[in-house]
Amino acid sequence: MERILSDCISQLARVGFVTARQPERHRVRVQFRDTVTSPLVSGWLPVLTPRASADMAFDLPDVGDQVLCLFLGNGLEDGFVLGSMYGAQTPPVASGDKFHRTFSDGTTIEYDRKAHKLTASVKGDVEANVTGNIEVRLQGNGKVEAVGALDMTSAAKIGLNTPALTMGGAKGGGTNAETQGNIRHRGNIHVTEGDVTVNGISFLGHVHDCPHGGITGAPQ
Repeated sequence: MERILSDCISQLARVGFVTARQPERHRVRVQFRDTVTSPLVSGWLPVLTPRASADMAFDLPDVGDQVLCLFLGNGLEDGFVLGSMYGAQTPPVASGDKFHRTFSDGTTIEYDRKAHKLTASVKGDVEANVTGNIEVRLQGNGKVEAVGALDMTSAAKIGLNTPALTMGGAKGGGTNAETQGNIRHRGNIHVTEGDVTVNGISFLGHVHDCPHGGITGAPQ
């Protein structure tokens, strides 16, 4: 009796490897190697997911993934894939404090609750489309670096509210700025080691006709 019961249980829950995927139906085929004769392959088995209605989650195992299957007692055609299992070739992250996700292209997303740090390494582009507002509040410092160009576009305005604004060139060099439109400034403007040119006329080098004849010298 115990042998029969043990055999029944072993047929209900089985470990196998994914051999084929059907993403549009969120199901896979699984091969089992724990048989006396040749390996058996299941029918199409749905993969359990956290949500599959108004809210949806999609995360299908890859071909070759080790999975745990539960069958309903009607053979290998009627069952479910409960989830994937780690093996010797793919060990898990060795930390109980980390939520970690690695994708096959090398992209990783990780949160370390002990270090209070969220890390994302994306091997490609990142795109976010937001229909509402975005607010980012930093208790520390912020930094944005770009190897290429960095563009900002606004249909209304771009506002900067800061007690000090510093612009510097890359690697200690100079900085070029170009604007179109009107500029209104309140306060003093100090120019060192440079000049101001208006419509091709230099502020430091311009001269005037002298009412007593000749021309004046450049501004001192």
